[in-house]
Amino acid sequence: MRSSTRTKSQTSFYLSLCLIWIPGILTNLLALFFIIRDIKKAVFPAIILLLVLCTCDFIAVCFSITRHMVIRYVTDVNYPMCASLATFHSHFKLFSGVMNVLMAVDRVLAICFAFYYKQHVSVKTWKLACLLATVSVAALNLLPLIGLGSYTGTRKSTGKMYCTSLSFKAPPIERVYGMAYGFAGIICVIMIVCLNAVVIRSVLKLSSRVVSYVPSESATSSTGDTNSSKVNQASVEVAFAKLMLALATVYLVCETPYNVLILLQQFRVPVDVKITSYVHLISGFSYTVDPVVYILIRKTNRKRIVDFLCRRKDS
Repeated sequence: MRSSTRTKSQTSFYLSLCLIWIPGILTNLLALFFIIRDIKKAVFPAIILLLVLCTCDFIAVCFSITRHMVIRYVTDVNYPMCASLATFHSHFKLFSGVMNVLMAVDRVLAICFAFYYKQHVSVKTWKLACLLATVSVAALNLLPLIGLGSYTGTRKSTGKMYCTSLSFKAPPIERVYGMAYGFAGIICVIMIVCLNAVVIRSVLKLSSRVVSYVPSESATSSTGDTNSSKVNQASVEVAFAKLMLALATVYLVCETPYNVLILLQQFRVPVDVKITSYVHLISGFSYTVDPVVYILIRKTNRKRIVDFLCRRKDS
């Protein structure tokens, strides 16, 4: 039995290493490189949200492998270490959802309320929003410190302490953290779905306007330039909306099962161990898939990669 458990643990470790950690570190570094290059050319509100999300994914991947190594190889894990591991792990999971909500809000404002967006939404606006989101998520993950949860559990077989923060806790007062975290994740999912439904509808309308625009030969040059500028701006907004929608889809596919699982655990609903393992594995994919989506969905990034590979081939 122990050898079977050890084999499963090793398989999970190597799968995470090959499918999540190594690709996640490389792709996030590449995505950060492209985002920073774009920021040097022009700074605008949406790019700041992408920078924060990609930075969050990169830190999360690095922390995930560190956390796994500590739990796997450090035999004497004390409470402060468990608290640190649990806090950071839970923070990045929920913060990723909050960032997807902010990106959906950005696209709704940019497309549905363009005048208001230009007048009142700036880089500083989203910097402040990201800071408030970080503080709010951090405060939620510190609830166990005031007795509304616990960062550890006790194994029935051995009686030893182990690190677990979001599993079922017998004392009702200690379930507050798990309940709050699970409901916060589900609220993020609902908001992302609703906001992106509005974005999709608006993008379809805006795309049809961009496609149907034909410059009039009799129009004056100043009018033509103005109309062309508006069309170009609309095309940019549509392009970024498609990127945000793709990132939101990744979050919904990868993180929704994880948020549902956390909530089910708080009500002690039995879930098969294999299903739990798959849910955690799929959840980890979001850190790797996010930068891949950003890299591949934008034509400029694809062109840069192709040009780089062609130069290497020619040389």
